[in-house]
Amino acid sequence: MDGAGRNDRIWVVRSKWPDRPWSRALAHVLGTDEHGTWVGLPGGHTVHRGDTVVETAPFPVVMCIPLDGWWVANWYGRSVELMVDVVAPPRWGDDAVTLVGLDFRVMVHDGEARLVDAERFEEQRLLYEYPSTIESGARRAAAEVLATVSAGVAPFTLDLAVGWFSILRAVADGAMGDGGSTV
Repeated sequence: MDGAGRNDRIWVVRSKWPDRPWSRALAHVLGTDEHGTWVGLPGGHTVHRGDTVVETAPFPVVMCIPLDGWWVANWYGRSVELMVDVVAPPRWGDDAVTLVGLDFRVMVHDGEARLVDAERFEEQRLLYEYPSTIESGARRAAAEVLATVSAGVAPFTLDLAVGWFSILRAVADGAMGDGGSTV
């Protein structure tokens, strides 16, 4: 785990296919490991849609964004529930990473992994005429993520996420200057 002491910030921009802006939030870059780049949002972070704040999220979020995968893993709050969104390969810029959602999600609830939003994927695939490479990439990623999450294999493990939550807490406390983060 590489990341202690970093305080870089990056916008996490979420879009819908093909490139319809959805939301953005300013995250701390926590570090990188063999699974990807880890970013975190402390409790109380704001989520924007355009110039409008649409939510002040009460709980922290830690995300793993792979360097070349079709997913982004999200752990939420103190319960650290896992949701893995299937996305087109992330696009990295100087101050932002763009994640184009493809509607499939793998959720872990009460220890059970399941694929959700398959119907939504089909609706959106037809409506927005996903290219065959996007359709096949999303289907492959959904199946692979579900199998990996179900097997309890990193990076989709709570043990791994807890370490990144610790880094987020340290970085957010340092960035806030008053030790008052809600991580």
